[in-house]
Amino acid sequence: MYEDESGPTYCRYVGDDWELDRFTWWTRPNTRLNSEPLRCVQYSGKYPRYQGVRASKLVFQDDHREYGPEGSDPREIDTAAVMEEFRVYLADVVLPAITTYPVAQVIESTVVEAPIPMPEGVGSFFAYCYGSDARRIEIGKKDPAELADAFRYGLEGSGYRLAPTWIKRGPDLPEVAYDGFLWCGTTPKLPPDHSWGLSDMLVRVTPKDARGVFVADHAAYEKRRAELPFAFEGKRDCFTNDEVNDFVRARACTIVPIVDYKGNYEEPVYLINRELGFDEVEVIGARSS
Repeated sequence: MYEDESGPTYCRYVGDDWELDRFTWWTRPNTRLNSEPLRCVQYSGKYPRYQGVRASKLVFQDDHREYGPEGSDPREIDTAAVMEEFRVYLADVVLPAITTYPVAQVIESTVVEAPIPMPEGVGSFFAYCYGSDARRIEIGKKDPAELADAFRYGLEGSGYRLAPTWIKRGPDLPEVAYDGFLWCGTTPKLPPDHSWGLSDMLVRVTPKDARGVFVADHAAYEKRRAELPFAFEGKRDCFTNDEVNDFVRARACTIVPIVDYKGNYEEPVYLINRELGFDEVEVIGARSS
């Protein structure tokens, strides 16, 4: 569900071994695409999505990645009934379990991970953001107290996945590639696919911590793409979905943490999947055409 309560997604378990699947079934997407056993049916209220409006019905969306309803399984589910089921469970099961324990009087220990310095010679990056983010950043840099707690951050390390969820997994493809990232370049002139379509403000990003910062080589995508036109033989003038997925997968396989990057990529793309602080971002201005 989005933060404004629109677009909920509901996964309904339909597997045959709950004790085996109970802790993992919802963490394994694309079961049909990856030829895995049927475990759940996914229903969505995200299409169409209206900001601040919760969809009244959750409907199965057939995108060939997940199994659909079978037999007597419902084709759509009432959203209000599902939300009430969650509310009752939280009130009757989760809350009593929490309140059973007394409030801690002494904090025995805290774990704070030390930041990892960025490699020497790595300068600032550039990324795009929404105008609303730019305004929030400018306010937060002046006085964070002017913002609600939930908005006291620079930029989110989320966005386009390096490897969308339909890209087939394998030992050569690091799992982190399936995360959403803030895509960055080393110059203000960024390709259009480095941002969401409405991200119209340019931001300078200067990470102070190497955790959550990665590098991939876009050249791997272009090389795979360049290999195919010679095989078309005039029969078609565009790539198939499988071919484009192959380009994307080739690029995703090159992802490495920035601390392990050897500086040998032809077209490096810098990817961040953590929250950035106000001291790590600076709004430059409107996106140039």
